[in-house]
Amino acid sequence: MKGTPLLRLGIILALLAAAAWPACRLTRRPDPGTCAAAPSPGEARQDLAATPLRATLLIHAAPAPLRCSVSQNGRVLLSEKNLSGPGEYRAETEIAPGMDLIIGSEWSNGDPHAIRAEVLISGSRTPLEKTYWATSSLEDSFPLPESFQP
Repeated sequence: MKGTPLLRLGIILALLAAAAWPACRLTRRPDPGTCAAAPSPGEARQDLAATPLRATLLIHAAPAPLRCSVSQNGRVLLSEKNLSGPGEYRAETEIAPGMDLIIGSEWSNGDPHAIRAEVLISGSRTPLEKTYWATSSLEDSFPLPESFQP
């Protein structure tokens, strides 16, 4: 590019300003009065958490634990009272999408033990499942994606 350095600097600054204008418009927050219909990400997350989903929780443990529970946000969703067979637990409940389930179990010895947890969302064809391995006790999370829609 030929020309004086000041002319080149002016052209470069004009090109940068032309590119920065659309980027600035896309990334800045709207004024409070201009876009009242679009919820913020925090509000959208609260709306999803406020809409519970019907789900079936299935736990298969080998060998059967002394204690088994599934909870979400401090609320127990499945416990020993939901025993449906040796080492099998089943409960119909409501869960909040985007909030992890906490799986807990205890056994009497330190041998290796396995647990498979399944979450069947009402209206969904494929279950969410995860396998855990533990010795005498287990406490782990089962992540639920926020993308589930009621």
